[in-house]
Amino acid sequence: MSLEKAAGAILYHPKKGVLMILRENKKGLPFPNHWTLPGGHGQWSESAVKIAKREIWEEIRYKPKKLKLINVDKFYNHKQYSFIAIINKPISQLKLGEGQKMAFIPFNKIDKIKIAYGLKKVIRLFIKKYISNKPRGRSN
Repeated sequence: MSLEKAAGAILYHPKKGVLMILRENKKGLPFPNHWTLPGGHGQWSESAVKIAKREIWEEIRYKPKKLKLINVDKFYNHKQYSFIAIINKPISQLKLGEGQKMAFIPFNKIDKIKIAYGLKKVIRLFIKKYISNKPRGRSN
């Protein structure tokens, strides 16, 4: 079985959490009724950044200014490129193109929801590296 190229992004708000999409609850759909990140498949000739930006636009009508690559891994039959970007737009200004709904999932609730495609691993990595270890204000 050959690998497919896929890319997606952890779009996060420092106070609200990770923007996620609830997949449709359809028979035959991989991971029905599971939460996922904006992202999808592309051609091997496309850059991972181009795939991620296109999929984010198709799924939530948002164009991140800058994507930072944080992980490349194999999930099932995908070579998955995972990016991060801050999102400051409220959900009311986004337009859902796929899935049942979208929501900001608080960082401390990630382990309590069903997440598709093994993406919980990369979200935990992101939280550990970029959220949990952020320098805090000094107290006197």
